Amino acid sequence: MSCDKKTQQVVLVEQMKDASPKDVADELPEAMPRLILHRHAVEIEAGVAPRDFLFYIHYNPFDCPADMKRLYASARDLVLDKYTELKVCTLNIHVDS
Repeated sequence: MSCDKKTQQVVLVEQMKDASPKDVADELPEAMPRLILHRHAVEIEAGVAPRDFLFYIHYNPFDCPADMKRLYASARDLVLDKYTELKVCTLNIHVDS
């Protein structure tokens, strides 16, 4: 998901089904944040059906403009306030040029 700076709305950019973490990483822009919701089935006990968990990943590259970092941080806070059951992961990525 991305944030529309003009409307201050979170927008679904792409929905990927049965994508690996590598597939998702390959689609992320190098210098713009993204908000990612990832559903993952986890087997808690042998012989028991896997349980789905919803993970929220805040992708935040270091070389992103400061105004975009603030916009995405605000969106992150709104999502986490509304959906308290999410498991949270923040990725702060520094890309060597």
